[in-house]
Amino acid sequence: PNLNKQAFTVLINDYLTSQKNLQEKILNQTFEDLNKNLQNISMKLFITVVVLALAQSLSLAADFPSRDVRIVVPYTPGGPNDVLARKVSQRLKEIWQVPIVIDNQGGANSLIGTEYVARAVPDGHTLLINTINVVTSFELADTNPFMWKRNLIPVGYVGSHPPYVLVVSSKSTITSYRDLVAVANKKPLTYGTPGKGTMHHLYGAWFGQNIKQEQIHVPYKGVAPAVIDLVAGNIDMMFVPYASVQQFVANKSLRPLLVLNDQEIDSLHGIASAKSQNITNYPKVRPTFLFWAPVGTPTSILIKIEQDINTAYQQVAGSVSEIVDPQVKAPSNLVEYTTKVSQSWKDLYESTQILK
Repeated sequence: PNLNKQAFTVLINDYLTSQKNLQEKILNQTFEDLNKNLQNISMKLFITVVVLALAQSLSLAADFPSRDVRIVVPYTPGGPNDVLARKVSQRLKEIWQVPIVIDNQGGANSLIGTEYVARAVPDGHTLLINTINVVTSFELADTNPFMWKRNLIPVGYVGSHPPYVLVVSSKSTITSYRDLVAVANKKPLTYGTPGKGTMHHLYGAWFGQNIKQEQIHVPYKGVAPAVIDLVAGNIDMMFVPYASVQQFVANKSLRPLLVLNDQEIDSLHGIASAKSQNITNYPKVRPTFLFWAPVGTPTSILIKIEQDINTAYQQVAGSVSEIVDPQVKAPSNLVEYTTKVSQSWKDLYESTQILK
């Protein structure tokens, strides 16, 4: 039989009396899923299956969450993923009316925390926050590649990185980008990152390629410990979002040399732009912060989580404008967006060879 969507909608109209937006999304998804399998069954049986499936979907969404929700941050406290998780979770706690636990599981370039969520029970009560570039980088590992499409599904967009800045310790004798290039050409410098495959790493590798002199990569378990070592003068430089070092620039513990952007940015206090230094070939793609859930989580719960994360993020976006770029808008289709951006990152990683 051919399914008539108008008749289908009338049949289950009684279900669409509360949480209208959420239920309409579940209705559309249920319709699409069941319509794909509409073969060799009677209309009577099909209608029964439809009603039961929709009732179950709506019940799952209505009952979620039924207990504490754990948000895994696969980095040490203090970095942008951690700050975003804590800000968004404050609003989610009000929406969901259950405790939310922030679980920092740093290590192995965030793979430890990421795999923990991938192995969690797929019921929506264990979520991950991590950037798409890092999750994509696992796919290119030499051994035991982690394929995110098999294990995780994106369930919430919470912004994209603002432009990165190049900073050195105020203890350094280097006072300009030109000075840095001159010194780095004579002797390789160390640059800190929160791990292999991060944007920080990508910029450091790009810098070495650009001046034709490879620099020394020093990975940490997060942004915060790397910045602390930079302030102490234990490493030479970092490429990092300005928010991560703003307080240290303000108290003159760190010295900014360059912002990786074509235009100077008012909020970055007159730091020279890449274009002003005749630099045009720097990587322009930026990391995107996403919430993730284990594959197998019921569709109705995924829809509810995404809707509630969007609501929570909109409420806190103004307070995290130093961490995310307010001019970058949320994608309309998160899965399609993530798949497309993931491929862009793969191409970039392969061209720079930083994961080899």
